[in-house]
Amino acid sequence: MILSDKGIRNAQTEGSIAIAPFLEKQVQPASYDLRVGKQGATIRDKEIVDISSKGFLVLDAGDAGLLTTEEIISLDAAHAARFGLSSKYARKGVYATTGTQIDPGFRGRLFVGVTNLSPKPLTFAYKEDFLTLELHQLVEPCEKPYNGRYQDKTEFGAEDVEYLFSSEGFAFSDVIKSLQTLSAHVASLSTQMELTSKQMELVSRQIKFIMWAIGVGIAVIAIMVNL
Repeated sequence: MILSDKGIRNAQTEGSIAIAPFLEKQVQPASYDLRVGKQGATIRDKEIVDISSKGFLVLDAGDAGLLTTEEIISLDAAHAARFGLSSKYARKGVYATTGTQIDPGFRGRLFVGVTNLSPKPLTFAYKEDFLTLELHQLVEPCEKPYNGRYQDKTEFGAEDVEYLFSSEGFAFSDVIKSLQTLSAHVASLSTQMELTSKQMELVSRQIKFIMWAIGVGIAVIAIMVNL
């Protein structure tokens, strides 16, 4: 059963779930909006960014990163949760690469992998809404509540950002920028070399296909990394 706004408030008051800090304005009809937390990291920059100090994290086109939630979540054995990107970011082309299930018994901040599949840089501002959290009440409490590697974690550890920092060569954002530059050069050369319309159309299609394939590749690689 998905908790309504009233159910979320009651569960918070009773202590069967805990969202800290809990803000009434974040409560939606059947969900709770989670905000961008203090830490972030991207493949391109290869460093942990203090978003609370800088104010925002920039995710370049084609780049992948990791964000934390501002809120710490606690669930008892009778509640589970699911989360997804807010429609604001989903519509812009951001893809969440982290699994959506939060098991009963979990305690800690959420670490969320994100990939920018759009052609433009996107900004995640500190304490900006970016996730929608659905809370579910189980028919009966589970027998073995969650007690995995992320239990009680509130900050990145070395293992959490290792795959970002160990990436070698060009980031996908660099590849996309190179393709965009190539596209601009082709447009310029078309005038100088008087390419036929059919040749130009063929080149344009090839570039668009490559950029599409890269976007798909980013999503697949990100999913594999987080399995």
